[in-house]
Amino acid sequence: MFLDSAILVKLLVREPDSLFYADMVDGQIAWSAELALTECLSALLRKEREGAVTTRHRKAAWKQLEDDVGRRRLNLVAITRSVLERANAIMVACHLEVALRSLDAIHLAAAAQCVSWPLCTNDTRMRDAAARMGFPLSPLPESR
Repeated sequence: MFLDSAILVKLLVREPDSLFYADMVDGQIAWSAELALTECLSALLRKEREGAVTTRHRKAAWKQLEDDVGRRRLNLVAITRSVLERANAIMVACHLEVALRSLDAIHLAAAAQCVSWPLCTNDTRMRDAAARMGFPLSPLPESR
């Protein structure tokens, strides 16, 4: 299963649908793109600035992410030239129907690279582009 950064953050910080995603990921081999590390840190720092988490919680969440990567509970796809070329091709293929952002396209290309399905994201644009590309998608929580 391939997790985008927003789903990874939900696994690190309690959000309304965190349990849904934790249950889905439990026992699965998880993958993400290397860029998820920077995106997750950015999200954790934003949550700390906004008062949603304490500094201690943010540091513990970051340590957990590093530990998950170190113990290969979370595998990372390297951002190579071929991944970037695939991301560009995905953006071109989707551009008339989906205004796909560059980092989301890189996540989609990384998912295609590691062929670890389903793609787990709650981002509407990513889901639309993934469906257009024929990528298997995880379900969404019922509250959405």
